[in-house]
Amino acid sequence: MIERKSAVERHVRCAAARAFRAAGYTPEALEVFFLTEREMCELKFYTTGKKVRTVDVLAFEASPGFPHPERKMYLGEVYVNRERY
Repeated sequence: MIERKSAVERHVRCAAARAFRAAGYTPEALEVFFLTEREMCELKFYTTGKKVRTVDVLAFEASPGFPHPERKMYLGEVYVNRERY
């Protein structure tokens, strides 16, 4: 099932793209994902081993050459709980 992007998701993506361009980065230098509360908690457990009831935002710095070796500038990924915003 394909979901339509929420107004908040569109706003965050546009704001991030503007901020990155202003700082001299391409918008593709950072990926932003919007997940459900359950998916956020599962990701937190998978990455840290900690069980939590809620997570608002998770951010991961990219390792050099991973996961996108073709990109010269890749800063990482941000995961946002779509049910909290």
